[in-house]
Amino acid sequence: VQLSAALIVLLAAACDAREVYIALRNVVPAMEAWLPLVTVDLSDQVRCLFVGSHIVPLEDVEEHHPFTRAFAQACLAGHMAGVFPWCLFSLLLREAYLDFASMRVVIPVLGTVMVVRAVLGPGFLVKTAFALQYLFDIRFETREVIGQSFQSERTKLSAYSTSLAVTAVACVLCAVAAVQWLRPGGG
Repeated sequence: VQLSAALIVLLAAACDAREVYIALRNVVPAMEAWLPLVTVDLSDQVRCLFVGSHIVPLEDVEEHHPFTRAFAQACLAGHMAGVFPWCLFSLLLREAYLDFASMRVVIPVLGTVMVVRAVLGPGFLVKTAFALQYLFDIRFETREVIGQSFQSERTKLSAYSTSLAVTAVACVLCAVAAVQWLRPGGG
């Protein structure tokens, strides 16, 4: 039992350390070697901006938007919450012996946060904020772009597979709740 508990803690620490490493490497390069090389080729044949492995044609650069201090602080807060050790926190919370009603809500929320962070990376809160800002934008041009993207075949297939996955998860959750409710002494 001691070995398996130590392995679980080690696995949780590794999951959290991975997110810290990703943030230190890609968001705030902590080492000189992690800084992407930025070059500009202004020759008539190329005319591109090279940032690491990304190539940006200069024709695509139309304007620039300087970031405000508040925006940078909000991005920092989102990344700090993203690299928070959620896995280790859930293990600590398990030892707190909260009542069943509280744990019934807290554990799925923490599990969802950990899965979303594993899929989207430590900047999941920043990505979510940008997506919601774009989704609820009321300008006509933005609404038109969103409408056109929903008409593409790729988006339709993605919507079908996502709705199928959500339906399957909802069915499993309903089955678990029904089994718990129908068992003797449950409900």
